[in-house]
Parts: sequence; structure tokens; C-alpha cells
Amino acid sequence: MHPNLSYVLSCGDDDRVIMFDWEQNWSRVNTYDDHEHYVMQLSINPKDTNMFASASLDKTIKIWTIGTTKSAANFSLVGH
Repeated sequence: MHPNLSYVLSCGDDDRVIMFDWEQNWSRVNTYDDHEHYVMQLSINPKDTNMFASASLDKTIKIWTIGTTKSAANFSLVGH
């Protein structure tokens, strides 16, 4: 869950991260499609809550922006 906004981030075996807005009847806000394998974990940056990271079995950690409709990661950390 986002600490300040009504967003919930979900990840799973479909290789995607999906953001829902629980105040808007759980409507889908954005789908983040840039991983090539299961997404195992998400973490919102505590110092900049507009950014979050996702960790995947594709051996990458990807950094995303919450406030955009962009579906590709800002950058990737490969080999993790």
C-alpha cells in the first residue's frame, strides 16, 4: 500500500505490476510491464514515495515512477 495515496500495488506470476486505486472502487490505475519473469516483491521508496522498486526472477530490480502512466521501468539493475 502507498503510504500517502489510495493506491495498492500488486505483483505476481504474470510478470506485471498493477496499481489499483481503492478509493475509486479498486479501478486499475496503471500496469507496469517490463519484467520477463515472475515479480516477487515490491517496495515503495520511503524517502520519495513517487518511486518504487520491483524484484523479479528475471534477475533484475526495476525502478518505477508511481505518478505516470508510463508502463516501462525508469531503469533496471541487472544481475540481482
